[in-house]
Amino acid sequence: MKKWCFLTAFCILTVSILIPRAITASVPVVETYTVEPRNFDVQVSASGLIEQTNAVVVTAAQAGVIRSVFVEVGSSVQPGDRLIEMADGSFLTAEQAGTVETIARSGGSVAAGETILSMVDTASLAARIKIAEDVIADIQIGQTVELTGSGFKDLVYTGKIQSISAVAKVGNSTAQTTVEAVVQIDEPDARLKPGFTVKASITTATIPDAIIVPSDCVQQDADTIEFVYVLENGKAVRRQVTTDLLTADGLIIKEGLQAGDELILDASGTLGQAQQVAVIVKGAQ
Repeated sequence: MKKWCFLTAFCILTVSILIPRAITASVPVVETYTVEPRNFDVQVSASGLIEQTNAVVVTAAQAGVIRSVFVEVGSSVQPGDRLIEMADGSFLTAEQAGTVETIARSGGSVAAGETILSMVDTASLAARIKIAEDVIADIQIGQTVELTGSGFKDLVYTGKIQSISAVAKVGNSTAQTTVEAVVQIDEPDARLKPGFTVKASITTATIPDAIIVPSDCVQQDADTIEFVYVLENGKAVRRQVTTDLLTADGLIIKEGLQAGDELILDASGTLGQAQQVAVIVKGAQ
């Protein structure tokens, strides 16, 4: 009798352990993403070159011989700095700030009006960029631009669209039609050099309180209706949504979601309406 009681107790204990495990194993384990609205800048990409719009040239007022040179190529100068001493004891000074680009050698003779020294006027540096024809309609004077480039790694310069060409051009190598625009750089400095290549990101619009979700949250049914699964009380609940732009961060949702909604990531069509799920970890915000 005791033997049968022991066996019965053992069976009950085993069933009580295995059944919850079996139920748990049948519940899909998911990762979630919490909706947090934020302002989103709509941007257009372009590329181009840094150029100077105002070349600074220092010339000899009269013929003479250069006695001393106080600067060298690459030197940064400020207004009033001495640049050259002539053999007659006169000095040539900088009338504006800049970076020395070319310079005559000391001891050389110069004629009246001959260029002795040239400088890059840092304040006049601008970016001339080429914008694809399919997005040029979105570009306007005054729009904000961010400039990056391999010549000034880890730095981002800002500026604004100053002018847009009235003529479109077809590239020699790509056959792509583009329109040139000039970007006035807000605070250029000596780290920018004429001829540097740049990548430009032009902000054409700002969407306030945009809801952006990972693309794998959004699915389509047989009728091409877009939907997501939202976690509600531990269950996956299907909700229809309307999407807008596809961005590098994911899809912008126009309708169907609000702040705080917890979406199920990568449902892959395996979940059913009101199906119980287990959340293993929350995804990146």
